[in-house]
Amino acid sequence: MIFLGDVAIAPEDIIKHKGFLPIFSDKPLCINLEGSLSYAKKSPKRGVVNSHKILEIFKDFNLSLVSIANNHISDQKNGILNTIKFFNQNKIKVSGGEISKSSKQNPVCIGDYQIFSYGWEVIGCKKSKINRPGIYNLNPYEIISQIKEFMLNNPKNKIIINFHWNYEFEKYPQPAHRKLAHKLIDLGVYSIVGHGPHVVGPIEVYKNKYIIYSLGNWAISR
Repeated sequence: MIFLGDVAIAPEDIIKHKGFLPIFSDKPLCINLEGSLSYAKKSPKRGVVNSHKILEIFKDFNLSLVSIANNHISDQKNGILNTIKFFNQNKIKVSGGEISKSSKQNPVCIGDYQIFSYGWEVIGCKKSKINRPGIYNLNPYEIISQIKEFMLNNPKNKIIINFHWNYEFEKYPQPAHRKLAHKLIDLGVYSIVGHGPHVVGPIEVYKNKYIIYSLGNWAISR
């Protein structure tokens, strides 16, 4: 499985990927979709969106999962609903978002792994409410409780957690986030993959498990 950083490709742009090794088309690819899908011809005056041609842009990859747990997925009206619907129709899995408020997140299964995605409310990641779509909130107590429960019922599963966290352009992780990452590894989480500050962050090996604090940007055209 391959994780990429933030993707925000403006409706009027096309990005062509060339020269990548075959592994990028063979392995399942997971991206952070930084902005909802838009069928407009031009970018909105405010907010971030992604071109509806995104499948064409990633046609040479094995795009298998998009995380929408970030602070721009709610920029446009009905953005979360339309994005989930689009990827469901195209048989690509979505993690981190929900149509209406629920008590816990169901992980997305990719191969041998179960993927959970959460966004930090402090940077504008909007939680769901009754009858309003949103994303799963980065609340340490709720996450730890959920992961404990899931691992108790699914002890053989490998869990990867996707976090959209930290402040823009911050090079180093927040102490509280690092503490949470360590706690989750202590519980048995396989790996943690982060994004959010739009810069590449540190990679830590803790108890022989990888914590990637920020993948930075992958494809940003605005």
